[in-house]
This record gives sequence, C-alpha cells and structure tokens, in this order.
Amino acid sequence: MGFELVPVEQMGRWMGIVGFFRMIISAGAAYIAGIIWDRLGPQYLFLVVVGLDMVFRIPPLLSMREPLR
Repeated sequence: MGFELVPVEQMGRWMGIVGFFRMIISAGAAYIAGIIWDRLGPQYLFLVVVGLDMVFRIPPLLSMREPLR
C-alpha cells in the first residue's frame, strides 16, 4: 500500500485515511452489488466482477517487468 514511503511520524494518519477510503469503497461496492443481484441476478454480478478484474487488474500485471535478481 505504499506504507514504506510514509514517514514514521505520519504512519497512523496515513493508515487511518487508507482505512476510511477502503470502508467507503467497500460500502459503495456492496450497495451496487446488491442492486445488480436484485435486478439482474447473481450470475451477472459474477460477470461484472470478472469484467472489472480484466479491465483493472490484468493489464498492470501483464505490463510488469521481471524482477531483477
């Protein structure tokens, strides 16, 4: 999460900010997932999660270089 880039005296503040935004995003995602589940069905929720994974997670993983040894 980049915690090694934060000065030690600011670590608590940084962790609090990160935790707050994780909570807000998790609550919003759960709300949207509930709407998709109710209106479209659980299979579409699965497809949305797979689609988002393909769009946001796979490209950065494919563009990563091999670690130096």
